[in-house]
Amino acid sequence: MKNSKVKLDYLEQLKEQKSILKNQCNNYEILRDKFYRGKEDVFLGYFDSILENQPYHLKNTVFDKLFLDTSSDLKYTKIVVNVGKEEYEIGTIKLERELFGNDEGFKKYSNIGIDTYSTLNINSVERDKFIVLGILSRLIGNIETVILNRLNTDEKEYMNSMSKLNSEIRNSRSWVREIESKIRKLSEQQLLEDLEVGVEFEVNKESDLHPLPTVPVRKSENVSQVKYLKILDYGPSGKTVKLKVIQHLPTGEYQEIWDRVNIENLLFEMVNQYNGNVHSYTVKPNEFELV
Repeated sequence: MKNSKVKLDYLEQLKEQKSILKNQCNNYEILRDKFYRGKEDVFLGYFDSILENQPYHLKNTVFDKLFLDTSSDLKYTKIVVNVGKEEYEIGTIKLERELFGNDEGFKKYSNIGIDTYSTLNINSVERDKFIVLGILSRLIGNIETVILNRLNTDEKEYMNSMSKLNSEIRNSRSWVREIESKIRKLSEQQLLEDLEVGVEFEVNKESDLHPLPTVPVRKSENVSQVKYLKILDYGPSGKTVKLKVIQHLPTGEYQEIWDRVNIENLLFEMVNQYNGNVHSYTVKPNEFELV
């Protein structure tokens, strides 16, 4: 009993360590996203002269508003306009990189261009979109070198910072996986020891679908709504068990004895592979019998 208490205490310590590492990993990822958003802000800043003076630039078009959408990828910035409540994507600002990395370990930004699509429809949106695309194209032509130089300078600093940060993220994730493995193995070991005594599962009132656990008794056969479980004996190989199973059904409680139940399959299904949790139970010895 003392040994079991030590295991449970250790299990709680592992779960606490996992929680700390998960939070640390999330903080690293937030910081990484912040780096990326910083690159977005720099890129979009070069178009402020147009975006902040939209009434002037859109006065000869049907468009009410223009905005640039970098949410999917900085390499493909969507050019979006509004006509009333309707929204139209009229093209894309493409930010191209060199095919191969340079001596500093990253692919330099090399070109900025505008991509659009053709359509058979002839309307005011299709006609006026070329006015907007022309305005953006002239601006890009004037400041392309400046943008590329700034982005490549920032990219070098970004890569140096991200190299360390990505290493921290990988290490944190690796430690989390290692702790999850320890938690899972410890939970499996504890459950197996308790099953040798016998366990009575508690009804999960928050789950209408699975108020009691399902137990795999064969490779393709399960017993649902299991109230009580006990290992009666081990097979000669030590890889299977003789299992006492009591189901709790609306029509009553039913007992079955199953031979040659694979231990590995049993533990895999009954112990959550992500967090090591097991359906709540209390240890009950042999006196649990059907009434």
